[in-house]
Amino acid sequence: FKKILEKRKYIDAPKMPAVDEDAEKKNPVHVKDLRQNDVLMGRGGKSNNHAGNIMYRDIVSSFRDAYAYLPKGSKLRLAKDICNYIRFKQGRFLKRASDADNSFFYEVGDHIAVAKTSQCLRESDGK
Repeated sequence: FKKILEKRKYIDAPKMPAVDEDAEKKNPVHVKDLRQNDVLMGRGGKSNNHAGNIMYRDIVSSFRDAYAYLPKGSKLRLAKDICNYIRFKQGRFLKRASDADNSFFYEVGDHIAVAKTSQCLRESDGK
């Protein structure tokens, strides 16, 4: 566990303001200009090859083995820390809008971002 704690310093960042998913659903902010550290939710080439998704996958992969041995509360804390780190790096967790032309993204809330991160930590990366 000592190595896990030392490794977590890698994602140590000041606590970032929460993103309320309910507010985003009611009044989503249309995001057209993607940032380098944004994490794009969804499947396909654009999200797989986006720089923020590559960084995110690298971070998640580096903690995947350790995650399996953490107690439940610590697993959630690790997922939250990873999400906070992405936000600290000016990244956002974005989902493509389901409008007619899918022309913009909107930011998902912390609950969805943490759930997705926990799922990624549980899954095998196929290597």
